[in-house]
Amino acid sequence: MASHLACRYHPVMDTDTQLNLEDDEVALGLPLVLRGKRGAGIFAALLCAVMSGAAVWIYRDEGGWGALACAVLFALLAALSLLGRLIPASLRIDEEGFSVSSALRKGVSRRWTEIESIGLQNVGHQASIVYQVKPGVQRMRVPGGYMLPSRFEIPAPVLAQMMEACRQQFSQGG
Repeated sequence: MASHLACRYHPVMDTDTQLNLEDDEVALGLPLVLRGKRGAGIFAALLCAVMSGAAVWIYRDEGGWGALACAVLFALLAALSLLGRLIPASLRIDEEGFSVSSALRKGVSRRWTEIESIGLQNVGHQASIVYQVKPGVQRMRVPGGYMLPSRFEIPAPVLAQMMEACRQQFSQGG
């Protein structure tokens, strides 16, 4: 049985005694900014560095522009992975919606009124947060929904419940 988490936003959060929360509700101070986890970037950087070294080794022994091109490509991928590790993605949640930004790509912003649902999808035996846009939004609807591009400080199941509760609360005003 899935647990239910209600999210209630309170603009003034001076003391917990003023909130009068139900047992299944959580008060969020918005805007909430979460940083992405840094673990996956180091593995990708090491793997790309090893592949780049192997391509250099092949180029040294046999020559050819293909091996050299692979070495350069893998070296660039290793550098991008390290940059993503040094400056992880961040997720900002507020009354309007959420936005995800990172050093490697321009931020993605979504308004709560544009989102039909937020949930979880297992990718490689790990839960990832996915969202589906409403029909008529400028972005095309895709089967399964759009996936948030990173793992964040809060476990994905809890974060998905929080975001869905915020979507339900704040999309009614729009």
